[in-house]
This record gives sequence, structure tokens and C-alpha cells, in this order.
Amino acid sequence: MGKWKISKLSNKQWDEGLDENSSSYLHDSEWSKHMENLGWEKVRFIHSNEKAYLQGFKKSFLSRFNLLWFPDWIAGDYELTKDFIDFIDFEYKFKFVFLKIRSHHLFSCNENNLLLNSLIYSSRQIDSAQTMCLDLSLDKNLLEKNLSKNWKRNLKRSMRLDCKTVEVNDPKIIVDLYAQLQKFKQLDNLFTPNEIYSLFNTYRGNIVIIGAMTPDGNIHAIRGAIIRKDKAIDIFAATDLYARKHYLSYKLAWELVNICKKRNCQFFDFNGIEPEINPGVYNFKKGTGAKELKTLGEYEYSNSLLFRYAISFFLKWFK
Repeated sequence: MGKWKISKLSNKQWDEGLDENSSSYLHDSEWSKHMENLGWEKVRFIHSNEKAYLQGFKKSFLSRFNLLWFPDWIAGDYELTKDFIDFIDFEYKFKFVFLKIRSHHLFSCNENNLLLNSLIYSSRQIDSAQTMCLDLSLDKNLLEKNLSKNWKRNLKRSMRLDCKTVEVNDPKIIVDLYAQLQKFKQLDNLFTPNEIYSLFNTYRGNIVIIGAMTPDGNIHAIRGAIIRKDKAIDIFAATDLYARKHYLSYKLAWELVNICKKRNCQFFDFNGIEPEINPGVYNFKKGTGAKELKTLGEYEYSNSLLFRYAISFFLKWFK
């Protein structure tokens, strides 16, 4: 039957061994480098049959309290979930451990039940389990036809402006636009400067970031996506007041979609929606013709009820 073990594979060996059908960019070595830049310790596991991989990240407090975060769950068979929880308890013998996972698999009763055999639904959700995905295999004319009337109208408005699309090669531009967006919308859960610099540098070559530049040389909006095999994942989107006034988000989103299509991407993942909390963003993504999808979402495990309550309370403010 086999068992789990701590992986000693190099980054190259790890990436080559991942199951292409069930892994995501969150399993890749680039994401581990990004998380290490943010102060997390990488932890990797592999099943002895070498058909299941799992990448996570760890933080320890006072040598006794341990937080394990898995941004995507097993690349392989979810039936190995219970075996993995048993392995963690046996291998590490943590005094206090809180394990949180997020699965990007489309929701299925079978996999949900497999997870609930060892985990519980997360009491505090960091990200939405809902997302939207646009089929880029469609002909460009059909993609345009599938745009909503409002989306087409705003796209035409954005095209009237004397503004050109440029490649963004300076992360400071992204940092500055996010700072303006944060101030304008009074949000506290946007990318930090450290996160932006880390993503920009870690994914160099596998990330496309474009900006809307006016004749004076100012970039008023940016949009970016990580490219992984045949899929593009929406990662950056920020605008200033000028860009919002002239609907430049529509111009950039449409051009980014077409750039990704030219790079042979078959799907564009808009990376999360919250229809009730943020209806504006939801309607924007829906207007592209993207289809709404429900993933399994977030689950957790802890060997201490009090520690679970403490982490859940922290996550309330984290989000």
C-alpha cells in the first residue's frame, strides 16, 4: 500500500514528478520560493508509490505551536488524506498543530467526503471556494460575442482614450498602484509590497504583466497573470482614479486574455469571486463570458481544540 515520507527531491526533480492532471501552480517550486521569501518554511511530502505529492508551508511559535498551510491539497489521490494526517501526527509529534488546507479541485461529493473523514470545514475562510474560468480555446470572435452588453460598451469606452498597452517590467509601478487602490477602497487584504516584489521576481519569465500608459508616460492600470502550461491564472489587477474614470480595466483585461490565448493557454482562471461581498468584481469577471465554478475550498485539522479556536480568531483579522 505504501506510505508518506518527507521528500528529499530537488526543485527540478519535484517539478518533473508532479502529476500534470492534478497539480496546480501552488504545488510548483516557484510558489515555494515565493512563500519562503515571505518567511514560511517549505515542507514537501511524497507517497512511496510516487503518484502523490504534497507541498505545504510551516511556521512555528515558541517551539510548541505549529501552523501548517497547504494552499492546494494532494496532487494525486485524495484517498490518501487520512494516511497523511496519521503520518503528520506520528512523524512530527507536535505538541500543538493547526493544519489548514485549500483544495482547488471542482466540488464533488466523493472527494468532499474523503476530506471530511479526517478534516473539518474551516471555520474561517481565507479565500472563496468559487472562481470563474474563461475557455480560451474558443475562437476570438466567439470570445468577443460572449461578452455581456455592458462589458462591450465599457470596452469601447476604454478604447477611445489615447492610451497604449505596454509590458510592465518594474514592480514599483505595481506597488504604487496597489497603494492607491488600497487607499481609495480602504481595503486591508491586498498584496503587500513584499508579496508583489516576490511574485514578480520569482515568476519572471512565467508571468505576463501589462499596463495602460498615457502619452505623458504614466501607467494608470496594470493586469497580470501567471502562465502555467495551458492555463493562465489572474494574479495582479490594480487601477488609479484616472483608469477607473476611463474604464481601462476593460481594455487591459481583454488584451491580457488575448495575449494568453496567443501563448496557447486554453483557460483563463479569474482566481476567486465573492458575489455577495464584492459584487462589482464578480459582475466584471462574469461579463467576460467566464463560467462560475465551485471548488472544494478550505478544511482544517488540529490536535488541540483551544489552539484551533486561537488560530480561527487570528484568521478573522487576517482576512
